[in-house]
Amino acid sequence: MLTVAVIFATGCKKEQPEPNNNGNGEEPELTSSVYLGIVGYNGTLAVKEFALLDESSVDDFEAFIDNLMTSDGSALYYSEYKAIEMLQSSIEPQQLSNVSLVTITAGLDNVSIASEETNPENYETNEAYRSALHEAIVTNTIHGKNINAYTLGLLTEEAQSDYDEFRANLQMLASKEENAYEVADMTVSYNSLSVIATDIISKIGDQKSGLIMLVLDNRVESKTMAGWFIGKIVNPQNPGPGPNPDPIEQPVVITSNVTDITSNSAVCGGEVISDGGASVTERGICWSTTSNPTISNHHANNGTGTGSYSVTITDLSPNTRYYVRAFATNSEGTAYGEDVSFITLPDDNDVPEGAIPGKFTIEIGGKEVYFSQGNLQYQASTNTWRFAENQYDILGELNANISSTYSGWIDLFGWGTSGYHNESDIYNVYYQPYSSFFGVAFSQEPGYTINRSGYGPSYGESLDGSNANYDWGINNAISNGGGEPNQWRTLTQVEWNYIIHGRSTSSGIRYAKAQVNGVAGMIMLPDDWSVSVYDLNNTNTSNASYEDNDISEVEWKSVLEPKGAVFFPAAGVRMETSVIMGTSYSGPTGFYWSVDPYTGSSDDRRATCALGFGFASSAVQADDDSDSFRASGCSVRLVRNVQ
Repeated sequence: MLTVAVIFATGCKKEQPEPNNNGNGEEPELTSSVYLGIVGYNGTLAVKEFALLDESSVDDFEAFIDNLMTSDGSALYYSEYKAIEMLQSSIEPQQLSNVSLVTITAGLDNVSIASEETNPENYETNEAYRSALHEAIVTNTIHGKNINAYTLGLLTEEAQSDYDEFRANLQMLASKEENAYEVADMTVSYNSLSVIATDIISKIGDQKSGLIMLVLDNRVESKTMAGWFIGKIVNPQNPGPGPNPDPIEQPVVITSNVTDITSNSAVCGGEVISDGGASVTERGICWSTTSNPTISNHHANNGTGTGSYSVTITDLSPNTRYYVRAFATNSEGTAYGEDVSFITLPDDNDVPEGAIPGKFTIEIGGKEVYFSQGNLQYQASTNTWRFAENQYDILGELNANISSTYSGWIDLFGWGTSGYHNESDIYNVYYQPYSSFFGVAFSQEPGYTINRSGYGPSYGESLDGSNANYDWGINNAISNGGGEPNQWRTLTQVEWNYIIHGRSTSSGIRYAKAQVNGVAGMIMLPDDWSVSVYDLNNTNTSNASYEDNDISEVEWKSVLEPKGAVFFPAAGVRMETSVIMGTSYSGPTGFYWSVDPYTGSSDDRRATCALGFGFASSAVQADDDSDSFRASGCSVRLVRNVQ
């Protein structure tokens, strides 16, 4: 296969006269100029010297290309080698602004390493040869200018049979990945050549000169395209005949995830990844309460061209499902991205900071609460409390960091370890949120036997009423939950049980096991939940599998959470400094404290326990049989009363 290098240059080889010299030693005033020279290989090297490329010389260069012989042998690497060598030996032209190398090829080389003539550096493999060429392309400068190298590979049957080699050659002979064009037919080839030629012309600019190399193999199609490319450089508006050289298609655009959802606004976005061969004159977001909206519905613009963008859409209705699509318009028409839906938040001014908008009835008679946006977390070094940013966030093994100076966060706590001290209570011996059962010589402390080292108030007393300061939310301000103490509290055991097993809901669904963003846990649904929001499997079933409902982060944030769904991740428990993510139930396990202690016999080992809400792969419990040692580190999820 013959390989030809066509060189457009404003300089020439050192032993030749400068092409811009008019013969009397005077330099004419330059306009935008390119010069052309040809290097081809068909058994021997064929060269056409550098000369000015204009309308008067086009026929001469095209005739040279047409007369090039064809063969089955390709010396692609050797042609590139000689082309770079000629660039390096050229005289610096006046007002040089661009140096480019363009390769049109079938993409393979089966001759270059075969002889000393075509392999002067004695490379042992094709890989070594093209790697050296790539290094020369990306590191060498020609008269202080970097080489902009483009490759266009026609995917012939031969190239398909050795596709890896074909792709490697295209990538390595380009100066950057996006400059490598793989094309399957002539129509796409002409379009890609037009993009390359336009880019080169724009880089040269007005009143400047360009040094451009075109490396061409011997195929008839490639020679035809090379002639058209030369015409495109000389006359960008009318390069000559070609099979639909500049086909225009609609843009390609994708829709991004919806974020920052409120009761009346949301941030939507998109990305135009292809302009279709014509300038994108308009892009943006369209939306509606029905699927697949178009620009005939509500829409908002954001700029022109390719790339990413975002739009804040406003004046939305609360608690409503919307559909959005990104769009982009060029001369061929308007294209749309994927249809993405989300639900605006309820218009409820009573929803407090740090709360999920869903309301949950906690007792007969209708008293309601909001759940916090995530599990409680604590930073010992700053004595700061916060709610997890996402409902599925768990800290796992990080809870083993038990220290008053630890600057990270923990989310598993011994029962009632809010940091409150009651020195008159012999059963409470200064336990901190980071306390561990063996943190000090607890066996010597008062109350050790009965109260398992004094976690929380005295035996039989809960964390409410006169002991409310032991509760995490009563005693401490939550930094992202209003920032004031006495706003949040822990549920009682009766309240937990009523939410899970006793309350009535619009849908009849109270809970479901699930995986949210890959985290196992349990979803609880608000009283007004509608089955049309999301189709959950095996609801109200204690022995269901977490895998029954596999919910992505996008689905959770855009569909379920805005409608008030609450997720309790299976965060495990901490025993001393060991974090156990599963138990004898097998699989992920979650346990959440209530305010209530176990009130059986003080001689019973369970006297050292407190009650809560627990679940595993085979059970969901929130009764007097659901308990854990007070010294265990368990999860805390706080609530606020609906006013």
